Parts: sequence; structure tokens; C-alpha cells
Amino acid sequence: MGEPFTSALFVFVLTSGGFFLIYSAVYGHHPLQRRMEELAARFKAGQEKQDNDAPAQHRLGAVFLDWAQKGMPQPDLDKPAVEKLVQTLRHAGFYHPAAPKAFQAVRLLCTAGGAVLGYILPLFLHRSTILAIPIGAGLGYEIPIIMVRRMANARQLRIRKELPDIIDLLVVSVECGLGLQAAIRVVGRESQRQGRALGDQLTALSNELIAGSTLAEGLKAVGERTGVDDVKNLAAMLVQSDKLGTEIGHALRSTSEQLRIKRSQRAEEAAQKLPIKMVFPMVLFLLPAMMLVLIGPAMVQIFRAFRFH
Repeated sequence: MGEPFTSALFVFVLTSGGFFLIYSAVYGHHPLQRRMEELAARFKAGQEKQDNDAPAQHRLGAVFLDWAQKGMPQPDLDKPAVEKLVQTLRHAGFYHPAAPKAFQAVRLLCTAGGAVLGYILPLFLHRSTILAIPIGAGLGYEIPIIMVRRMANARQLRIRKELPDIIDLLVVSVECGLGLQAAIRVVGRESQRQGRALGDQLTALSNELIAGSTLAEGLKAVGERTGVDDVKNLAAMLVQSDKLGTEIGHALRSTSEQLRIKRSQRAEEAAQKLPIKMVFPMVLFLLPAMMLVLIGPAMVQIFRAFRFH
């Protein structure tokens, strides 16, 4: 009975699948075609499809930003600490107007989470929670700013490494006959496609120039947003060359060579600091192990000799 039943079931499934495919081919073609045309129209519209097809994490980030912007109080930008915080957020790559409020919300959540964690962990370890709660809250309060500072330092280091290559691309573009603004637009688009940190800044600078901003204002804004001294020096050099009417390509090439020399000097400086930084781990970890290996057997023999005598 098993084999006839299995064969009949297989024939039924196969026949049903065949009828479904025929029905889809005959009657389902036009609705599918209309659906594809609607999707094509929405794709041509551009922004609507981009908003609807945005990744879930981006939509959650936008919801969080809206909640922080509406629910958190406005920080006092006149205070030096708040001004420094906003500057650090910009150096880390957070340019949204609601970024300070979002940071306050994250810090508040981390503080509350640290306090709760400081209350729960001692209960499992059968310890007192008197000191654990303020310690957990303090750690939750400080961890966000530490992470933002690390992100800012990593981004600035990445920009310093990318800057000579970006300048070389600007030199090639200018020497090929493009103007400075056109070269900034082309190099910014290509660098942004490659995922470089300076690509977004050059694209923003190009948009500012198209909107009517002057080159000096745009370059100054780029230097403030990145917080990198090399970018500020490059901005000052480009503004000076534009005012004096000197050749941009030659100035960019000399600046690129100087930045490469400076990068090599930084690498040599870091290599020279490495032996000094290795002294403390060696003294704390390697030296006790070496002393134990070298003196340990002799000390065992000495102890045995005194014990027998």
C-alpha cells in the first residue's frame, strides 16, 4: 500500500505544479508586468523608492534620532563642555543636528543600564550592591564619550593616511584640464564610491560650492568638521593659491610630498617609541617568568639542602 500511495501523491503534486505554472504563464503575466512597470516608475521617481527601500537599521536610527530630538532637552551650546562635545561628535563623523541630543539619550540609557547591571551582578555573586550601583552608573556615563573619542581619533588617523592619495588625485585632475571645483567634485565622487572618509567631505564641499559658498568658506568648514591639521593646512594653501593666482597643480604636488614625508616621520617616531612601550610589559610579565625559570631550580635545591641538614 505504501508504494502506490507514494506514487499517487507524487503524480498529484507534479500535476498541480504543472497546472499552476500554466495558469501563471497565461493569466499572471499581465499583473506581473504591471507590477514591474510600477516598480520602474517608482525607481525613476528616486527619493520615494530610496526612502521605502532604506535598510531597517537606518530606519531605526532615524526613529531614534526623531525620538531624541523631540524628547531630550536642548543642550546649552554656550557651555565649553557642550561645545567640545559637539566638536568631538563632528570629528567622529556625526553631523546631524540632533547628534548632541542623541548622544545625551545614549548616555542616559547607558547610565541606567550600568546602574541596573551594578544592581543585578552583585545579587548573583552574593555581594553588596551599595558600591556596585554608583560604579556601574559611572561607567555607563563615561563609556559613550570614551567610544566617541576613540571613533574621532580613528577617523582623523584614517583621514591623515588618505590625504596624500586624495591630493594626488586632485593633482591628476587639475593637470588634465579640470578646474579646482570640478576636480573636487570628481575626486569626491570617486573617493566616496571607494568608501574613503574624505570622499564625503569633498562631496559636501562640492555641494556647498554649487550652492554659492566661497572656496575659502567651504575649505574652512571641511577643516573644522575633520579637525585634522593637515586638512586645515591644505585648505589654507588652496585659498592662498586661489587668491594669488598661482598654479594649483604645483602647489598640490608639493603639499602631497610634504604630507608623505610627514607620514613617514610619524611612522619612524612610532617605531622609536615601541621599545619604550615594551619595557613595562616585559618587566611585568616576561621578567618574572625568566627569573622563575633561571632561579627556580637553584632555589629548590637550596631549600632541599637546608631541609635535610
